[in-house]
Amino acid sequence: PPRRLRELEPEISSDVDAILQKALSKPPELRYRSAGEFADDLRRHLDGEPVEARAPSTLYQLSAFARRHKPLVVGAALAVLSLIVATVVSVGFALESEDARSDADGERRRFEALYRSQFLQHVDRIAQDAEAVAGLSGGGPLAQEMIEDAVQRLESLESEAGGSPEFQLRLADAYIRLSSSLGDLGRSQEATEEARIAAVDRAEVIVDGVLAASPADDAARRQHVAVVGARAAIASAAGRFDDAQERIDEALAEAEAAGLSDGDPIVSVLHHRAAFIGYRRRTYEAALAHVDASIAAQKSKGVQGTRRLADDHRLRAELLRSTRRFPEAKRDLERCMEPVSYTHLRAHETYLLISYAVFCLKRGGGGGGGGGGGG
Repeated sequence: PPRRLRELEPEISSDVDAILQKALSKPPELRYRSAGEFADDLRRHLDGEPVEARAPSTLYQLSAFARRHKPLVVGAALAVLSLIVATVVSVGFALESEDARSDADGERRRFEALYRSQFLQHVDRIAQDAEAVAGLSGGGPLAQEMIEDAVQRLESLESEAGGSPEFQLRLADAYIRLSSSLGDLGRSQEATEEARIAAVDRAEVIVDGVLAASPADDAARRQHVAVVGARAAIASAAGRFDDAQERIDEALAEAEAAGLSDGDPIVSVLHHRAAFIGYRRRTYEAALAHVDASIAAQKSKGVQGTRRLADDHRLRAELLRSTRRFPEAKRDLERCMEPVSYTHLRAHETYLLISYAVFCLKRGGGGGGGGGGGG
């Protein structure tokens, strides 16, 4: 076959090369059938149309169209390129905006976490300071003033709690703790009860607000149990033991409905209070069941040497003594005295404990006539 023209002259277009190759083909069936067909194919090349000498592939047809309509194709290509550039730029800005928004969200979350931590610590510190001040022997005017100041500080924080259930419930818990601290101040019973009820009322208003917005909030239901338990403690301190029993039963029923176990600190405190109320109402067996639950809850968490645990063992010993189970009472006294130190009990409590131990070991003797000279 003849050599292709493009091999001799690479600048010749592929269309011209194909036309000449067809015109010079040796087999007649491969050549143009007439000079007119040859001329028509040359004219097609000059007009930018696809030539018959080339195979009619899609790519070839498109390239021929592009040569024939070059301004239109260039304009369309520029439009497509502009669209691509605009899309790339838009995506770039969107990614930058998303990164900036992500950074801002991260910064906001860090600030909220810091604020949350500081707020909760501040509330806890107010309650802890009040508890420490109330623990001072005799309370005194300074202690009363500091606890009243703590109440005012909690009231000022209520506006900062906003709509956060966590903040609100922590405030409610602090009010309940302040109510307990107010009971240790040694003021007149009437003034003490009034102040304690006011603190618990404030706690209940807060908890009820959270429950109104979210009735199934487990933390709020748990805190409401604490509110009812605090009212039982107030009634008990005022000597209204029947009322206190009703309140404590209500609190324990709520705790069970909320799915709280005996190991929950709030439920453990309820059992502790129920045991004391039962002792004062002389329902000794029921009181023993409650004090056993309180002791078991503390020991399950590895608690040792605390005032609460010592009080529980002491109360259990008194209940056992009241039912004339003296050997068991003695064992509880021994458990009570082992962890007790002046850091856990005040001096006058330790004195009462030792006096009671002597009384119990004598099995109630020495009170009436003839008994051994009064020891």
